Amino acid sequence: MKKIALLCFAVLGFISTNAQLEWAPVGAKYYYAFCDESLGCDVEIAEVTGDTIIAGKNCKRFSNTFVLGAYCYGMEFTYEEDGRVYFYNYEAQDFSMLYDFNKGPGESWVMPICSTLCGEPDSIVVLVDSISITEINGVQVRTQHVSWEYPWDWGTPFRTGSIIYEGIGNFHIMYFASRHPCGALINSFVVSFNCYESPTHGIFNFRGEVPCNQFSPTPTEGPTLLTPQLKLSPNPVSDELELRFTPQLSGRVQVRVFDARGRVVVDVQKELAGASLPMQATDWPAGLYILHCMKNGKVLGAKKFVKQ
Repeated sequence: MKKIALLCFAVLGFISTNAQLEWAPVGAKYYYAFCDESLGCDVEIAEVTGDTIIAGKNCKRFSNTFVLGAYCYGMEFTYEEDGRVYFYNYEAQDFSMLYDFNKGPGESWVMPICSTLCGEPDSIVVLVDSISITEINGVQVRTQHVSWEYPWDWGTPFRTGSIIYEGIGNFHIMYFASRHPCGALINSFVVSFNCYESPTHGIFNFRGEVPCNQFSPTPTEGPTLLTPQLKLSPNPVSDELELRFTPQLSGRVQVRVFDARGRVVVDVQKELAGASLPMQATDWPAGLYILHCMKNGKVLGAKKFVKQ
């Protein structure tokens, strides 16, 4: 009898530590550190404020979503069904897939991008590289290690790595909090996902001792950490743009520069020698640009700059 009782306690313990987190319960909060050219740097809180019915689906409504243009709404309404999360796509006037927690290594799903800012309607392929279990607040959470692939028209698809926590979402970029449908996907604005506050499981602090509502310029530590830090100067630039890395890097890097319409202006590979890497910008038209730097297929940094 004693053995049976011990077995029951063991089973109950296993169930409790492997409990699945409910997707976006009312009252849940997501804390993000972000930087914006006009607003500066701060912490934004996206909160699940309630439920609503859309096309027969019981959706969770998120606050602090960003509206851009006539159709590019933030992912304000989402619902979960059979381990898949869908968001209401204002442009398509239908639901599109955001996460598929069921996918395993080698599998993928497709997520559309709003075309108002990004140009032609397009999509992102989410590729699952591996699966692990992460223990957070005593809860074992299934974790997908993924690559985002952007199949745009300028040749080789651009990829960057990330993590998706089942029941929580994408660490460290949550799309309903994005301020730029294209740029935020490559970390142009969101610095880190600080905390997830669950009404049932407490606060999951991804920054350790740093308070959830305190801004810190250091990206969240984890597999998606964009290190070394990339710095551009001067910004705005007239003639020569200088790339600097902290700590100092060596080896071959790929540099891509995109204009405000997503067109490639520069796509070169350069050998790092010394503390900085110069790039001539004299012939570039005035305007806003985004620079991506990669090494061995991994993103080192993505920065915005202005050409005078």
